[in-house]
Amino acid sequence: MTLDEALQRLADLRAAERAVAWEISDTVAGAVPDPTPRGSLGVFAGVLGCSTRWVSDLVRVSRTYVPDSRLPDVPFGLYIVASRSQNPLEWIREALAHGWSTADLARAIRGEPETEGATCPECGRLLPKKRAG
Repeated sequence: MTLDEALQRLADLRAAERAVAWEISDTVAGAVPDPTPRGSLGVFAGVLGCSTRWVSDLVRVSRTYVPDSRLPDVPFGLYIVASRSQNPLEWIREALAHGWSTADLARAIRGEPETEGATCPECGRLLPKKRAG
């Protein structure tokens, strides 16, 4: 396999991974009543090998972002983090505009500035702190 072939294969696998994340999210959300009864997520957590918090995140993400609002090249983790905010679609747009990681997005949602008073020149929002190193 050439380097180009390997890179293309990895890109294809990453896209498939994101598609599967949405499929899992939609499948769980479709099986869980709204509102979600307390304690009903444990069986899904057991099958998926994850925490009930993650299952709750999957349900919320599926219900927050209709299929037409989902971008295939956006990491699923950004959708998870933004779904915990008051304006999830706006935060996804901000993350994409600024090239934020999920950690950057979480810091921005919490209002943690990069430096004292650092704001985005376009929108005036506080910028996230940069990781050291």
